[in-house]
Amino acid sequence: MNTKQKIMAFLDSEVHMSISTADKQGKVEAACVGFAHTSDGVLMFGTYNTSRKYQNLVNNPFVAVVIGFDEGISIQYEGIASQLAGDELMKLKPIYFSKHPTARKYEHDEPQVYFQIKPSWIRWIDTTKEVEEIEELHF
Repeated sequence: MNTKQKIMAFLDSEVHMSISTADKQGKVEAACVGFAHTSDGVLMFGTYNTSRKYQNLVNNPFVAVVIGFDEGISIQYEGIASQLAGDELMKLKPIYFSKHPTARKYEHDEPQVYFQIKPSWIRWIDTTKEVEEIEELHF
């Protein structure tokens, strides 16, 4: 299995990620959010437009994400976030809701918005093997 296949299989098995954002002054904030992904590694999540992460992303789209916390496998992920709208939002919402069906209850809340994160760098880390695997993908 190549690195991309390992990453995609791992993303299929996970439902939460820790996302770090920064405001205009560089003050950082981290949050745990539910996520889904496309076959090309684009992540998506929902949040309210009243949240700190939303305000940070409007002013600074660069994010860092960690997925996987307990089993010796994790992904470090850096990318650029953008708010979804129009046809793109309609195309990606079913992917998100298939992984998080209970999130539908927020879909029509006035402050609910959705973001995608396109990767610029991903590091795969697997410490479960005798020889650790650490592999990187650059986009």
